[in-house]
Amino acid sequence: GEEEGEEDAADGSHPSAAVLWKSIAATKVKEIRFLAQSCSECDLLLLTAQDRLQHGELEESDRLLGAAAQLVQQERMTERTVEERRRIISEVRLRIQSARSTRETAELWLEEGKRARDNFKVARARMYFSSSMSSFSKIGCRARAEEVNDLISSLDEVAREGARGAEEEEKVAFVFYRARDLPSAAYHMKKARAILDALGMHINPALLSLEDELSRTTRMRIQLDSVKPRELSYPVPELRAMAGELLESDPPLLNGLTLDDSSLDLARPFLFTCLPSLPEGLQLDPDSGSLAGTCLTSSHGVYRVVCSCKLGTASAQLRVSISPLPTRSEAEEEARERLSELSHSYKSAKDRVLLCRRRLSEIRKRGRLLSLGALAKQVEGADELVAVTGDIEHVQWAIQEATATRKRLEHFEKLHRAKEEAQQQLEEAQARAREVELLLREENQKLARGGGTRTT
Repeated sequence: GEEEGEEDAADGSHPSAAVLWKSIAATKVKEIRFLAQSCSECDLLLLTAQDRLQHGELEESDRLLGAAAQLVQQERMTERTVEERRRIISEVRLRIQSARSTRETAELWLEEGKRARDNFKVARARMYFSSSMSSFSKIGCRARAEEVNDLISSLDEVAREGARGAEEEEKVAFVFYRARDLPSAAYHMKKARAILDALGMHINPALLSLEDELSRTTRMRIQLDSVKPRELSYPVPELRAMAGELLESDPPLLNGLTLDDSSLDLARPFLFTCLPSLPEGLQLDPDSGSLAGTCLTSSHGVYRVVCSCKLGTASAQLRVSISPLPTRSEAEEEARERLSELSHSYKSAKDRVLLCRRRLSEIRKRGRLLSLGALAKQVEGADELVAVTGDIEHVQWAIQEATATRKRLEHFEKLHRAKEEAQQQLEEAQARAREVELLLREENQKLARGGGTRTT
């Protein structure tokens, strides 16, 4: 029975085979209908996505394209159909990316145009708005393109508003200038000039003259501020001296410059005062600010020196210390007398050295000192000339030449002796000066160890 059933199933005449083939056919029909439905849904999504892309609805187009890609990914259609749909999806995605890039560029141009419009740069704003509108129109964003077109139409009103604003700023600048409020006048003048430059409009000559005058005034004010007294200082802020000794200070520095610096000419004249009053004997020069004088009593204090001029004032502290004279003992008085004698001897030795040097200089000025050996050879040559000459005239000439040569020899011998004597005296005077200098240094050291004052 099984063999007969197989033969009947082969020719389709068996009842069970007919039922089987009908079920297979129904299944195939369902599959074909499902594939056709998937293809139609994918094609509808792709067409809708392209339509939205043409109208500039990039996000909606991207969403529909994603749904179509999911249908393709499920592979519910033939292989050739899948490849064709994937190619279309890739092309549409590239178009979406290009449209997004174009839209971002258009948005950037739109922002730049608005920024230029706010600064009254009408020509530049018009250029940016035009580029933005063409980009929006290219990708189908008609609503955005109409908005940008409205902005372009409003630029003329912006230009008129900027011109009115510049005129108002000019009036305010002149009002502040008449009131001598130069910073406010310069501020409003710069605003008016910026608006006119942005609009490319003609600048009022009165505004140009005001700008030049404000520029000159500003430069002068900067120069005055640079020389305005800010810091006063003394090179030596603390002065020390003994009672009865001369006390002097260097002139002060103003803003780190000496008072005779040419850059301080705009601030002259200067007047220096001191608070509190200086001790008796000390005086402050009101013109130079230097301190000088001799104070006979001990004093210690801090004084405030004020420098005043037409641009302002500056002050500095100066500490002055006057020490009392030390009491002198008999040993110190003897040491001082010894020091005085040594100082006198040292001065005499120095004078002797100077005298010897002056004498040597005079000897050198009297003529060039030749060596005595060369002069002696000249004398011998003159004597030989007399001996070998037979003619009377030649003999007389040779005798005269020999005599003159001997006189030169005697003269230079005297110069040599004077030079040797002066050189010896100079050496003796220098040796004496060095000896007295050593003694004077020793006495000073002894006196310093004893608490006295050194002698120079």
